Amino acid sequence: MEFRDKGLCIPVLRPKTFLGPERLGIFAMLFEWASEGRDFPLLGGGDVRSQMLDVDDLCDVILEVIERPREVVDDVFNVAADRFSTLRQDFQAILDAAGHGRRVVAIPSRPAVAALRLLELMRVSPVYKRLAHKLTADSYVSLDKAKSLLNFEPKYSNAESLLRTYDWYRTHVEKSAVSRAGQTHGDAWRQGALRMAKALF
Repeated sequence: MEFRDKGLCIPVLRPKTFLGPERLGIFAMLFEWASEGRDFPLLGGGDVRSQMLDVDDLCDVILEVIERPREVVDDVFNVAADRFSTLRQDFQAILDAAGHGRRVVAIPSRPAVAALRLLELMRVSPVYKRLAHKLTADSYVSLDKAKSLLNFEPKYSNAESLLRTYDWYRTHVEKSAVSRAGQTHGDAWRQGALRMAKALF
């Protein structure tokens, strides 16, 4: 607001967690476990609604901001998918696509969060505190302003974006070693101590 008062045009986009081809990060854990024919654990069972955003939709809205008049874009906009289900339903789409008949498995939230927090402090888990919170509480925003002022109409739902990313993963990552795991969002994050948990699923 201070710089706007000085005459600068400062559009602000607030994207939800975005994914798509070349965007892996923590989702690589889901993709890897699905490909290996394992069930996938979710805190509390994933019965919370959480918007995501496809990277193509993010690029589209950035172009709209660049091309539209200053008086329209000098504002703050939420950007996300407008079609999304619970994490359980969206993640199950990946397990179904993997074709092993596996399921999302509920694990008790409180003890799991406590264990993940301890592992994070020991620097042996990629699931940081804010991410653990996202997995246990609804997280979605209104897109009304972006739709009305920027003509933003997301092309992809959560599940569609996850499936697009999983297809890219199977083509580019699953069959090759990732030697620099975890350095960028295009890399699979190191699973640390959570890799040992795979034996339970």
